[in-house]
Amino acid sequence: MKSKVKVLCFIFLGFWIALSIMPGICAEAKTVKLTLISAYAKDRLWNKHLFQWMDKVKENSGGRIVIEWRGGPEVVSPFENLAPVSKGMFDLLSTTSAYHPNVVPDATFIQLSDTSPMDLRRLGVINILDDVYRKKVNLTVLGWAFHGAGFGTLTVPPVKKLDDLKGMKARVVPQWIPVAKAYGMVPVNLSIPETYSALEKGIVDAVLFVLDPTIDENGWYEQLKYIITSEMLYRTTNPIFMNVDSWNRLSKEDQGILVDAIKALEPEMYKFYVQLTQKEIERAISKGLTEVEFSEAEAREYMRLQFQAQWKEAERMAPETAAKMAEILPIPEGFLPR
Repeated sequence: MKSKVKVLCFIFLGFWIALSIMPGICAEAKTVKLTLISAYAKDRLWNKHLFQWMDKVKENSGGRIVIEWRGGPEVVSPFENLAPVSKGMFDLLSTTSAYHPNVVPDATFIQLSDTSPMDLRRLGVINILDDVYRKKVNLTVLGWAFHGAGFGTLTVPPVKKLDDLKGMKARVVPQWIPVAKAYGMVPVNLSIPETYSALEKGIVDAVLFVLDPTIDENGWYEQLKYIITSEMLYRTTNPIFMNVDSWNRLSKEDQGILVDAIKALEPEMYKFYVQLTQKEIERAISKGLTEVEFSEAEAREYMRLQFQAQWKEAERMAPETAAKMAEILPIPEGFLPR
């Protein structure tokens, strides 16, 4: 009898212990940890809304989904960071499409538009892009960490009209070589660290660059004298990508938390980066650069030449996507190459 009582006691004790630890086991099973890398060092401005998104995901999931920062360019080169996420070494990636135009040229088309992230979703552009990245590099597009900052031309020699750019040696990255050539400039492919010395020594006398604080931080305003404020039809863009297999392992609820958190931030993010461009123009002028604004006719030609040079290059490598984008993106009349 006593032995039966002891057995029952042990069974009851074991049952009680199981019940007590079950919530912890379930909570542990539901915890989702995702790893992320970025094209930019942790303290860079370009990560501003990325970290807000990470915090929002954690908050909206009640602390259950945690996105772990694993580093920027010190971990993986910005020009090579698609591969480790595509292979599943990391779950998430924040990087600009401009760093991999030879791998996914299709992404160039969303840069050649003055369209907000919200409208890019509404028009179905993100769906086209998502399909391409899934097929080519096993990545899905969740949304944007930043989008909206403009590009500009800054020079050392004086500029009054578009023809004055001809013959200038322009600092570029590969995506901007066709544009420099369209303006009659001589493209010189240089990294950011090489540019100051190149300006100082006269190796280049102009730069084609995003209008953001990077110019000031690297001291280029000390050498540059003119800033063209006529607009280009180009916006810097930086999607947030996720490994497709990592995405598929998430529940529908968790997938929704990730995407909804980005969508909630996009209006504020877009406004921030559009304003950033204007602030940088104001900073350049305050540093002593002369503002150059072309006539209406020349401003249109300045934009058209840039747009067509980049569109043709992307269309050559991704004709099917070009045809789809041409149908839905708002493009000025006469700008599409014939």
